[in-house]
Amino acid sequence: LMMKDLARAESNFRQSYDIANRLKEVRFLAESLQGFGGINKQAGKLDLSLDYLKQAEAVLDSTNYREDQIRIYKSLADVYNE
Repeated sequence: LMMKDLARAESNFRQSYDIANRLKEVRFLAESLQGFGGINKQAGKLDLSLDYLKQAEAVLDSTNYREDQIRIYKSLADVYNE
């Protein structure tokens, strides 16, 4: 994505994060955090990307959303491989 698109994506994930947080929807909260991780990875901010992905992992730790956890672990691996 280009920088303009990254800014738009970040804005959209921020709205999603705020709504999920307000509604206490952990699955969507984790998805938004994963989105922030992806945006920061693309921007070359790998440490920040890892921070967001680890937050997403923590949000899902006490859930049974295994497929979502797998996606987070894959995203973490992708950042570690950069």
